[in-house]
Amino acid sequence: FMETSAELKELHLNAFKGFKQQVLPIGETTILIGRNSSGKSNALDALETLSRLATGDTISDALDAPRRDGEAIRGGSEGLAPHGKNSFSLGCKVSMDEWDHIYTIEIEVGAESGPRIIREELKGPGLARESGDFGGLKVLFSTREPEENTGSIEAEYHNGKRGSNPHERFADNRLVLKQFIDRYQYSDDLGIRSAVQGAHAVRVALLAVFHLDPVPYLMRDYVRERPATMYRTGQNISAVLKFLKDKN
Repeated sequence: FMETSAELKELHLNAFKGFKQQVLPIGETTILIGRNSSGKSNALDALETLSRLATGDTISDALDAPRRDGEAIRGGSEGLAPHGKNSFSLGCKVSMDEWDHIYTIEIEVGAESGPRIIREELKGPGLARESGDFGGLKVLFSTREPEENTGSIEAEYHNGKRGSNPHERFADNRLVLKQFIDRYQYSDDLGIRSAVQGAHAVRVALLAVFHLDPVPYLMRDYVRERPATMYRTGQNISAVLKFLKDKN
């Protein structure tokens, strides 16, 4: 991929815990203020959820199983759906250079087979093969109505040609976003490559999210010098600071 500057601009809390159809603007510095139980931590959980899913892990591994610093997402996958619902929906707006991309996902939880994607879509600029124009807010990929007990979901994707878009099946237990990148990143079709570039920009922006939730008493304990990657709790901050000092 060519180098791009992908920046997260908005978090879309479509149906997540206590949120419904809310948009959280995100700037270089974003400060959340409010009373206890007003939703600040839930908004951070939403960012953390999208970031974990963007790794390409299965939904269950990303949200329920121990990973990274050994913590499941707060409440687990089933705790992310609004009260009385069996699915949750999140999205975001990501800017790549001067172009905006709108990403949306809905995940069904509580089934015996585990959480699964029931809707996923990415809109953004794409290449029109005939004219060679690049831009607009095209559907770069979009899933079709999910089927029961197949373990997969069908999705259409942009190729820049007139007529119906091509479609293929993807696993429904991990992001189509990541699978689409992996499957078509080396495609010779320039229209498809433009869609993959948009998916890559969104993934880069989501992977850059870091949820720091410091636990002061853990910072006082002894920690090993490695790894030098900051834990969410901040417990290895001394090791990270030493690494940065040595590096400079």
